[in-house]
This record gives sequence, C-alpha cells and structure tokens, in this order.
Amino acid sequence: MKNLYLRLKLAWNRNDIFQKLCNGGVFLKNLLKAAAIGIGLGLLLSIVQSGLRMNRTAFLYGYWITIAALLVGAILVSIFYNRSYRKKMQQITALLEEGKPQEYLDGVKGLLLRAKGKNLRNILQINLSAGYFEVGQYDAAIEVLEGLPEERLAGNAAKLVRRLNLCMSYFYAAQDEKAMALYEESQPLFGQFRNNTSCGGNIAALDVLAALRQGRLDQAEQLLETAKQSWDHPRLRRTFQRIGGFLEEARAERQEGGYADLG
Repeated sequence: MKNLYLRLKLAWNRNDIFQKLCNGGVFLKNLLKAAAIGIGLGLLLSIVQSGLRMNRTAFLYGYWITIAALLVGAILVSIFYNRSYRKKMQQITALLEEGKPQEYLDGVKGLLLRAKGKNLRNILQINLSAGYFEVGQYDAAIEVLEGLPEERLAGNAAKLVRRLNLCMSYFYAAQDEKAMALYEESQPLFGQFRNNTSCGGNIAALDVLAALRQGRLDQAEQLLETAKQSWDHPRLRRTFQRIGGFLEEARAERQEGGYADLG
C-alpha cells in the first residue's frame, strides 16, 4: 500500500533527512572519538616533547596537523557510513514496489542488526513498522512505534512518518480510541504536510478513515472522492479502493445494526 511506502520514502529522502538524522548519531560518535584520541594524543606528545625537549613550535604544528587529520577522518567515515546505509535501504525499499513485503521486512531487520547510531536505528525502526503493516501484522507495527518515543526523533518529517504509520496501524487493528486520539492530536502537524506530494494522499486516507470510524459515512464518501481526484498514484488508488470497500461494508452493517472491521 502506498501510504506506508511513501511515508517510508519520506523518512529517507525528504530534504535528505536520512543524512541529517544519521549524522547526529554516527558522526557525533566518530567526532567524539576523534576528539578523545586527540586529547589523549596531545597529553602523550606533551610528555614526549618535554622529555625530549623538542621545539615547541614544531611540536604544536605536528599536533594540530594530527588533530585535523583525525577530524577529517571522522567526517569521511560518517559520510561513507551514511551513504552505505542509504543505498542499502533504497534497494530494500524497491522490494515493496515489487510486491515482496516479507523480503523487505527481513531486509530491514538485517540492517537493524548491524546499524550503529541512535538516529539511524530510529529511522530503521520506523521503516520496520512499515514492513509489519504491509504483511498485516498491525499489532507488531504498533509495538515498534509505541516503543519509539517521539522525543527521540529529530525533525518534523520523522515525527510525521511515525504518527502516520501509528495512526494507520491503530485504525487497521481496530484500536479506534487510540487511532482517533492520535489523529486529533496530530492535526497541527498533518496540516503542515497536507499538500505535500509525498504524504498528502496518506493524510487524506486517514481523514476518510476517521470520518468512517465516527459514523460520518456521507462525509467519508465525499472525502474519499476528493482524495481520488487529488491523489492519483497506483498504490494510492489501491488504498482508496480498499477504503471504499470499508465504506460499503459500513453502510451495509449500519442497516443491519453491525459495524465494519478494517482489519
């Protein structure tokens, strides 16, 4: 389904958020390591310089050259590390387009086993939830996302992705109260992205589901028709078609006094 795939894509590509988020983990770790090594090396060389009575100017020149080399090395390691994971994730994401959600899920799990840095792992956790959703394991998706507090995420884009995934998973798992509470709470954030080409259609789908869950069937139908006209993509078309089926079931079950189950 396009909803989670595009949210996943947003997490990795929107404004190069992948590098922004990951830099805070691996890059900072490497930078701190380089600084610690530099300080330790400085103290050691200072002792050596005093013991050998080396020229202080020559000593400081060599010291700063070494520090600069360590910092540049830390930056290069971070850049290549981030690019490596971004490339791997792009390859794994293609599996969703090929209709291979289980292979995608296994691929993300594999990356998580080796990934370093909190921000990188946070993004991979969000993408893991997308895989669970795609294979119909909504409770597993919810468990992953609920275990990923929003305060651990950097930037509105990552927070949006988490909320979209979690809200959709709540709806499909028939956890209506949680779904509606999160949907209402997220309106200020959703409002910033409603016209965004990457996730506007996903928010529109949630609007329809929210109206459906509140029993506003006529409004849900109107929202669905508007969404179909505004967001034309093969995956979204399938999503809207499925939601249309939920709407038909809800109308039929209302007449019978029942209730439609999205799962």
